[in-house]
Amino acid sequence: MKNKNMGVNSGIPDYILVLPQGLVFIEMKRQRGGVVSEAQKQWIEALEKIPNVTAKVCKGANEAIEYVEEILTHDPI
Repeated sequence: MKNKNMGVNSGIPDYILVLPQGLVFIEMKRQRGGVVSEAQKQWIEALEKIPNVTAKVCKGANEAIEYVEEILTHDPI
């Protein structure tokens, strides 16, 4: 309720990174059993349609680190 009162929307990814390649949104889930809500799926899909923005659900910190490293070693998003 506190987040709702502060204007936080349901489903927004956990992390937002500003990189030279563009904006990166990461929704973190547990390696086992993490479930992506419908609101989270909708946010990921909507963000992916924006130029220079990428969004992904990562299961565990290692997957998130690998994802960011991959982006940093490639051309702009």
